[in-house]
Amino acid sequence: MAVGVGDFSGGRFGYGRWRGEPPGGTGLLDLLLCRALAPGEGGARHARLQLHDATLSTRRAELVVGRQGAYRIEVGHQGLPQPRVAARTPFTNPGSTALVLPPDWVAAPTTAGMTRLLPALGEVGLGVDRRRQHVGLMAWLGERWQVDTRYAEDRRQGLRGFAGLIGNTGGNPRVAMLPEPVDQTTRDADLGLRYAGERWQLRAGVLLSRFENAHSALTWQNPFSAIAGWDASAGHPGGFGQAGLMPGNRFSQASVSAATSIGERTRVNADLALGRLTQDQAFLPYTVNPELAASITQELPRASLDGRVDTRLLNLRVASRPSRRSDWLLSYRFDERDNRTPRDEYVYIGGDSQAQDAGEASSRRRFNLPVGHRQQRLRAEAGYRHASGVDARAGIEHRRLDRTFSARSENDETRTHVVVRARPTQRLTAGTRVEHSRRGGSTYLGSRPFLDSHSEAYTDTVPGGFENLPGLRQYHLADRERWRGSVFAQLGIGDSWQVGLTHAHTRDDYRRSEFGLQQSRIRDAMLDVAWAPPGPTSLTAFIGRERMAFEQAGRAFSGGPARLPQASDPDRDWWAVHDDRVTSMGVGLRHAIDEGRLRVGVDAARTRVDGRVDVTTGPALASAPLPDSHSTLDSVDLVLDLRLQPRHGLRLRYRMEHFRGADWSTDGVGPAQLANVILLGEAMPDYRARALLLSWYYRF
Repeated sequence: MAVGVGDFSGGRFGYGRWRGEPPGGTGLLDLLLCRALAPGEGGARHARLQLHDATLSTRRAELVVGRQGAYRIEVGHQGLPQPRVAARTPFTNPGSTALVLPPDWVAAPTTAGMTRLLPALGEVGLGVDRRRQHVGLMAWLGERWQVDTRYAEDRRQGLRGFAGLIGNTGGNPRVAMLPEPVDQTTRDADLGLRYAGERWQLRAGVLLSRFENAHSALTWQNPFSAIAGWDASAGHPGGFGQAGLMPGNRFSQASVSAATSIGERTRVNADLALGRLTQDQAFLPYTVNPELAASITQELPRASLDGRVDTRLLNLRVASRPSRRSDWLLSYRFDERDNRTPRDEYVYIGGDSQAQDAGEASSRRRFNLPVGHRQQRLRAEAGYRHASGVDARAGIEHRRLDRTFSARSENDETRTHVVVRARPTQRLTAGTRVEHSRRGGSTYLGSRPFLDSHSEAYTDTVPGGFENLPGLRQYHLADRERWRGSVFAQLGIGDSWQVGLTHAHTRDDYRRSEFGLQQSRIRDAMLDVAWAPPGPTSLTAFIGRERMAFEQAGRAFSGGPARLPQASDPDRDWWAVHDDRVTSMGVGLRHAIDEGRLRVGVDAARTRVDGRVDVTTGPALASAPLPDSHSTLDSVDLVLDLRLQPRHGLRLRYRMEHFRGADWSTDGVGPAQLANVILLGEAMPDYRARALLLSWYYRF
């Protein structure tokens, strides 16, 4: 048990044990109670109660009670607060789902004319805190049967940024970034029955999950005046926007697992799971604006999405050890998401700003795309351990992924790897790993999602028949070749020193991708040293370096009559090279004084991230250099533990975090920075957070 007092000062911690803890004084309570009774009739009983930081928002608690061979009950709680990000908004009631502006608000087509914008700004903290609770029961039903059940609840509350758009997508949208209230709960229940025999092990289970959102919609008053292309009623003060928030949904799954041995050297495992996801939350109306609602001639095709996805999962695995020095395994995985959601045509209202256009060639006619996939994976691996101390492993894996309503309907990827580990001396262990993968697939049709989601009568009117840049490839679907190599070594020097070194290089080449991600390079290295001589002192240190470089290419084009000539004009090409570097280092010291009566521990670490983006453009485009970005995080932890008596003592803990950074994409970007968007002006501010905690502990 430990009780005491503490003080948090400065900003909220962004990392570590007290991440998100707000400033202020507090009491402290840590508790660990364990009790085990000697075996008696019915088996030995045991109980454990554990509390960590019980008075803080980062608290953790767990209670376990049981009886050997009969039952085990577990109850737990964990708090996961999040650091707040400072933001500003002109809406007077942040936290509400119906946001309104001040009565004296002055609307305008752009932020430049909103004379009341800056005076109306109020501060709001963005951040979503989480709390997790669970309870579990395990009971033995005889010698070979066991039942286990678990219920868990995860709740998230707070505020986060949400883009509230009013206006159609043809050049006149206006956006206000909004503080969206978050109050979401996920509940999971799992029930399983196990059998453990001499040769067979079986488990049958049922999983039920439900997600609930206390807020179904977010409504906001339009801060912009009506502009060209809008109905006059959509502008301030009578115009409002409304957007649906994350809908509630349910998931259920039944599963069966089995394992058996064939002889003494071969093991077979199989898993089968069948599940269903459903979502039937009622649709919002096409518009919240009464005057626009009066223009609707084609209603919603159904009351809700009636979403349904059936999941199927099959895992098969055979592993064998034919000799003391060799082993092999074969595995197969089948994973399917069969989307049975009805596909309908929705003639939507353009951003709560336009009358419904139900014409045959209307761009407002949209079809939902019930996207699904089927993935199959076949894997083989073998290993051999030589008497000289050399271990070698090699494996090959083939994956096939079939997608619906995708730019590429089929993806095939083959992966291979080889690992060699050697121990030439008792003090040196070294090895290397080489991996290669090649991905390809069916013909890439970048316009397919666009064509599938719009009416044919409309797409026939679109010059070129495309929405996104022809030739642009999504990196997770594009052809790719990947090489990854790594080396590692661990060396013992004398009886006190250990030195470790690792280095890895990953190279991705996106073959046949004219536009999009072209290639990426990731290199990382780490050196760690440990000194632990006989005696009261030990020391550890590390330094690491990671470099990530990415190359992208694109072409800028606009709509209207210039669409086709611009999209085919190489003078409008652009290229971007991203170069990010991460350097981390740290040191830790442990020292005992007076035969361990006083123990001192110190840890210090620094992480620095530097980012650079170089952009070049063709002669038809203009560009300017982007500033470099960087951030640094320093942390220091100190623990002093003084044993006053064999059973009790004092513990002093101190932690400091110092974060500072410069990021051109957020620093100095205020709410009125853009003409057509009211920003929240949020940024992760520099901070220096400190915690000083003093506690008295007692061991029973």
